[in-house]
Amino acid sequence: RAIDFFRKGTGHEEPSKVSIRKIREALNQLGLRGVSREQLSRVVAVSRAGQLYIDLDAGPFRADAGAQGVSEEVLPLVRPYGAGPDLFEPRPRLRIIPGKLQGEPHLLGTRIASATIYGLRAAEYSEYQILYLYPEATGEAVRDAIDLERSLDRRVA
Repeated sequence: RAIDFFRKGTGHEEPSKVSIRKIREALNQLGLRGVSREQLSRVVAVSRAGQLYIDLDAGPFRADAGAQGVSEEVLPLVRPYGAGPDLFEPRPRLRIIPGKLQGEPHLLGTRIASATIYGLRAAEYSEYQILYLYPEATGEAVRDAIDLERSLDRRVA
Protein backbone atom coordinates (compact mmCIF):
# COMPACT_ATOMS: atom_id res chain seq x y z
CA ARG A 1 0.00 0.00 0.00
CA ALA A 2 2.88 2.37 0.73
CA ILE A 3 4.38 1.72 -2.71
CA ASP A 4 0.97 2.45 -4.25
CA PHE A 5 0.87 5.75 -2.34
CA PHE A 6 4.38 6.71 -3.51
CA ARG A 7 3.55 5.85 -7.14
CA LYS A 8 0.25 7.78 -7.38
CA GLY A 9 1.25 11.45 -7.45
CA THR A 10 -2.40 12.43 -7.36
CA GLY A 11 -2.51 16.22 -7.41
CA HIS A 12 -0.99 19.63 -6.68
CA GLU A 13 -1.48 19.24 -2.93
CA GLU A 14 -0.07 15.70 -2.91
CA PRO A 15 3.57 14.61 -3.34
CA SER A 16 4.88 14.01 -6.85
CA LYS A 17 4.95 10.49 -8.23
CA VAL A 18 8.01 8.51 -7.07
CA SER A 19 9.93 6.41 -9.59
CA ILE A 20 10.35 2.66 -9.14
CA ARG A 21 14.13 3.24 -9.09
CA LYS A 22 13.79 5.50 -6.03
CA ILE A 23 11.52 3.00 -4.30
CA ARG A 24 14.07 0.23 -4.95
CA GLU A 25 16.84 2.46 -3.53
CA ALA A 26 14.74 3.05 -0.41
CA LEU A 27 14.14 -0.69 0.03
CA ASN A 28 17.87 -1.30 -0.42
CA GLN A 29 18.71 1.32 2.22
CA LEU A 30 16.22 -0.28 4.61
CA GLY A 31 17.92 -3.64 4.07
CA LEU A 32 21.37 -2.17 4.69
CA ARG A 33 20.13 -0.83 8.02
CA GLY A 34 18.47 -4.09 9.04
CA VAL A 35 14.93 -2.74 8.74
CA SER A 36 12.37 -5.14 7.24
CA ARG A 37 10.41 -4.21 4.14
CA GLU A 38 7.22 -4.64 6.14
CA GLN A 39 8.18 -1.44 8.00
CA LEU A 40 8.14 0.62 4.76
CA SER A 41 4.98 2.57 5.58
CA ARG A 42 6.21 3.35 9.10
CA VAL A 43 9.72 4.61 8.35
CA VAL A 44 9.64 5.99 4.79
CA ALA A 45 8.18 9.40 3.92
CA VAL A 46 8.09 11.46 0.74
CA SER A 47 8.70 15.15 0.06
CA ARG A 48 6.35 17.19 -2.12
CA ALA A 49 8.99 16.90 -4.87
CA GLY A 50 8.78 13.11 -4.81
CA GLN A 51 12.05 12.36 -2.98
CA LEU A 52 11.93 9.48 -0.49
CA TYR A 53 13.31 9.78 3.06
CA ILE A 54 13.86 7.19 5.77
CA ASP A 55 12.96 8.38 9.25
CA LEU A 56 14.67 6.35 11.97
CA ASP A 57 15.70 7.29 15.53
CA ALA A 58 18.57 9.51 14.33
CA GLY A 59 16.18 11.56 12.18
CA PRO A 60 15.17 11.56 8.51
CA PHE A 61 17.69 11.11 5.68
CA ARG A 62 17.44 10.63 1.93
CA ALA A 63 16.66 7.04 0.96
CA ASP A 64 19.58 6.74 -1.44
CA ALA A 65 23.29 5.90 -1.28
CA GLY A 66 24.16 9.48 -0.19
CA ALA A 67 21.86 9.27 2.87
CA GLN A 68 21.86 13.05 3.26
CA GLY A 69 20.11 14.17 6.46
CA VAL A 70 17.21 16.60 6.46
CA SER A 71 15.29 18.64 9.02
CA GLU A 72 11.54 17.98 8.93
CA GLU A 73 10.94 21.57 10.01
CA VAL A 74 12.57 22.77 6.77
CA LEU A 75 11.22 20.06 4.44
CA PRO A 76 7.76 18.80 5.43
CA LEU A 77 7.44 15.08 4.73
CA VAL A 78 4.28 13.14 3.96
CA ARG A 79 3.78 9.61 5.23
CA PRO A 80 1.66 7.13 3.27
CA TYR A 81 -1.94 6.87 4.48
CA GLY A 82 -0.98 8.35 7.83
CA ALA A 83 0.20 4.91 8.92
CA GLY A 84 -0.15 1.76 6.91
CA PRO A 85 -1.41 -1.38 8.58
CA ASP A 86 0.81 -4.31 9.46
CA LEU A 87 0.66 -6.47 6.36
CA PHE A 88 0.33 -9.77 8.22
CA GLU A 89 -1.64 -8.86 11.35
CA PRO A 90 -3.48 -5.60 10.55
CA ARG A 91 -5.60 -5.84 13.71
CA PRO A 92 -5.59 -8.29 16.65
CA ARG A 93 -8.39 -10.45 15.22
CA LEU A 94 -7.56 -10.04 11.51
CA ARG A 95 -4.93 -11.68 9.32
CA ILE A 96 -3.53 -11.34 5.82
CA ILE A 97 -2.18 -14.63 4.53
CA PRO A 98 -0.77 -14.76 1.00
CA GLY A 99 -2.83 -17.24 -0.99
CA LYS A 100 -5.82 -17.21 1.37
CA LEU A 101 -8.69 -15.15 -0.04
CA GLN A 102 -6.19 -13.77 -2.57
CA GLY A 103 -4.31 -11.99 0.21
CA GLU A 104 -7.31 -10.02 1.46
CA PRO A 105 -7.56 -9.13 5.16
CA HIS A 106 -9.95 -11.55 6.86
CA LEU A 107 -11.27 -12.46 10.29
CA LEU A 108 -8.86 -14.71 12.17
CA GLY A 109 -9.72 -18.41 11.78
CA THR A 110 -12.34 -17.77 9.08
CA ARG A 111 -12.62 -17.04 5.37
CA ILE A 112 -14.65 -13.87 5.99
CA ALA A 113 -13.06 -10.88 4.26
CA SER A 114 -12.95 -7.67 6.28
CA ALA A 115 -14.17 -5.80 3.17
CA THR A 116 -17.34 -7.92 3.25
CA ILE A 117 -18.00 -6.93 6.86
CA TYR A 118 -17.31 -3.28 6.04
CA GLY A 119 -19.65 -3.44 3.06
CA LEU A 120 -22.45 -4.82 5.20
CA ARG A 121 -21.88 -2.11 7.81
CA ALA A 122 -21.86 0.56 5.09
CA ALA A 123 -25.21 -0.88 3.93
CA GLU A 124 -26.45 -0.17 7.47
CA TYR A 125 -26.47 -3.72 8.78
CA SER A 126 -26.08 -3.69 12.55
CA GLU A 127 -23.35 -5.63 14.31
CA TYR A 128 -26.04 -8.01 15.55
CA GLN A 129 -27.26 -8.65 11.97
CA ILE A 130 -23.70 -9.24 10.74
CA LEU A 131 -23.09 -11.72 13.54
CA TYR A 132 -26.34 -13.48 12.65
CA LEU A 133 -25.13 -13.83 9.03
CA TYR A 134 -21.67 -15.00 10.18
CA PRO A 135 -22.07 -16.95 13.44
CA GLU A 136 -18.38 -17.96 13.38
CA ALA A 137 -17.40 -14.29 13.74
CA THR A 138 -17.04 -12.46 17.05
CA GLY A 139 -18.13 -8.92 17.84
CA GLU A 140 -14.51 -7.90 18.44
CA ALA A 141 -13.42 -9.27 15.05
CA VAL A 142 -16.29 -7.48 13.31
CA ARG A 143 -15.29 -4.20 14.97
CA ASP A 144 -11.63 -4.79 14.00
CA ALA A 145 -12.68 -5.39 10.37
CA ILE A 146 -14.75 -2.21 10.25
CA ASP A 147 -11.94 -0.21 11.87
CA LEU A 148 -9.32 -1.51 9.40
CA GLU A 149 -11.43 -0.94 6.32
CA ARG A 150 -12.48 2.53 7.51
CA SER A 151 -8.79 3.43 7.93
CA LEU A 152 -8.08 2.30 4.36
CA ASP A 153 -11.08 3.98 2.75
CA ARG A 154 -9.74 7.18 1.12
CA ARG A 155 -13.24 8.57 0.77
CA VAL A 156 -13.70 8.73 4.55
CA ALA A 157 -12.57 12.00 6.12
